Formats: sequence, structure tokens, C-alpha cells
Amino acid sequence: KNVCNGRDTSVCFISHQECSDFLDANHRQGYTSAKIRLGLRNKETNELLSIMTFNNMRKTMGLRNNDNENTWELSRFCSKLNTNVRGGASKLLKYFIKTFNPECIVSFSDIAHTKGNLYRVLGFNLVSISDPGYVWSSIDDKIYHHRVQCQKHNLKNLLKDNTIDISKSTEREIMESHGFVQVYDCGVIRWELKLGEK
Repeated sequence: KNVCNGRDTSVCFISHQECSDFLDANHRQGYTSAKIRLGLRNKETNELLSIMTFNNMRKTMGLRNNDNENTWELSRFCSKLNTNVRGGASKLLKYFIKTFNPECIVSFSDIAHTKGNLYRVLGFNLVSISDPGYVWSSIDDKIYHHRVQCQKHNLKNLLKDNTIDISKSTEREIMESHGFVQVYDCGVIRWELKLGEK
């Protein structure tokens, strides 16, 4: 495994395309749209080693009544495969806080894949643990739809089938009749870093 110290890197803003390519190659969940895209580059080689992205909180990702326009979601963090950037996550997070002055940063970790130890190291507090959620997967495992996409009022457009009668069928009946199966996860942990009034 390659090891690099955070002090040997510099923080930069990165393009949508470079961010997308890096996350698709190095993050288990791949790219997700992000308003703020920060990267760490090796000072000598200019190689992109780590990425951290942020968004305003979304209703589909746990927006709460006490969240405001200065509550941000840390949506992705990863380093290049087989590379450890010591202090890299902390360096990126501190840069974001200094530059954008957030009141609160929220993030979510998938219980099936991580214990969320990095969040504790970064100063986040565990706020809640969700019940297991699900996606709909095609039987050939090539297409996934998030449960929010599969609310009944979305299904005619999603499945491109105007014959669907949502008044007579359940979400499950419609999805199964179109070749999808329900796949559950283990739930997620909500983490929060409160930074106080600004």
C-alpha cells in the first residue's frame, strides 16, 4: 500500500468530470452529484490522491426541521485505491470548514460496510441509526432503483409503462411484475459535526 502524508499534498477544487472519474474508479458507491468537490494533489507529481465532496442537505437524505441552509452533507470521501493519505480526510474537512463556514455537517455511513471510525476521528457524533432500507434490483443485477424513485406515483415514468394502474397495485406487485426484486441493506448511521452559530 502506498503511503503519503497530508502535508505533502495541496487542496484544490476539481472539475465535475475528474471527480466523477475518480469516484467511479475508487469509491464503492461511485460518483454522486456534488456542489463542492475538493481534492488532494501530491505537491511533487500533481497526482490526485483523495477526494471529499459536499452538498446542501436533501430531503431524500434525511433533511430535518432543525437543518438550515448552512447545514451541509459530506457526501463522498475516498483515496486512490491502495493509497493511504495520512491526515488527508482531516485536511480536506478543515479546508471546507474554513472556506464555507458551515454550522453543521452531516454524513451517513453504511453499517454493512463500515463502523464509521473515520467520523469519530474527525469529531463527528453518532446521532441515529436507521432501520434497514432497500433498493429494487433487476433480476440480472444490472439495474438498481432507490426506494424513493419507486414510490408509486413515479413508476409509470420510471418503468416506461403507461398501463400501470397504481390504484389497484402495490409498489411490490408492480416492481416484481416488471422483473425486479427487493434487496435490503443493514441500515445507515447518521453522523453530525456541530460547529455552532456563525
